[in-house]
Amino acid sequence: MSLDEEVNTVTARYLDEILAKAVTARSRLYLTPEGVWIKENISRMILADQDSVLNAIYQDRPVWLPNFNQGWSLLILKAMDEGGKMPVPDMLMVSAMADLPVRTEWAPEANGKTVIPKYFSASDTVKTEFSWKPPKGTRLIYVFDCISRTSYLFLLHQVADKWGFYLLPLPNLYETGKICTGVVAGLDVLTRKNDQVELASFLRNSVRQSYWNPDLATNYVDSLTPKMFAFSPDGKQVETDPETLKSLTLLVTPRVNILVEKGYVHDVC
Repeated sequence: MSLDEEVNTVTARYLDEILAKAVTARSRLYLTPEGVWIKENISRMILADQDSVLNAIYQDRPVWLPNFNQGWSLLILKAMDEGGKMPVPDMLMVSAMADLPVRTEWAPEANGKTVIPKYFSASDTVKTEFSWKPPKGTRLIYVFDCISRTSYLFLLHQVADKWGFYLLPLPNLYETGKICTGVVAGLDVLTRKNDQVELASFLRNSVRQSYWNPDLATNYVDSLTPKMFAFSPDGKQVETDPETLKSLTLLVTPRVNILVEKGYVHDVC
């Protein structure tokens, strides 16, 4: 039996178990192989009523489970299958990061007192790492999309009494906040046996251990990097001017923005 056949067999068995009370032509939820993971977490970790969770998804009501496992919070939403006919669960795992190691090429500024990331090697750069902490009043939020297995990095910031996710002025980030991870060593999403908690933690750690390069760098990155990522040569972070935060780009990503709109993100550890 191939891996795909094995996964499909387990998933089919799971569907029979978890949907035994809700199998109708109108409300049956068809799950991808990730359904195996949902079963494990809803049944054992979350200890929630399975039918209630599935019904909430079908009715397009988000299910928020703060700090459900190892510091991760979970948001379950309704999505549609590839044919656009059947609802399937869409899951986002969320965690807060106290700091972000920035391993890249650093160069001295003209003032001679601070260094900033340059992201590419040059005659005046040194490859090193500084631990960057989000400015006061903000939070660094990491989001893992369980279905697409993609990662996002946001700065949670409040402007005029309204919270939002803002784009960090870093390269290797798409304009949606999605992280360009490239090829991650040790990651094979087709054959690894790990559960989603481990996979999300693995990818988050890979981001923390990554080398930042100039890929996807823009004028936005070039203009704001010196204002937000300056350090003294001995590693002391220069405090970000609050006016600089007003120049950050507010992100509008409907699925992810639910975390802010409903206040879920404030429960994230």
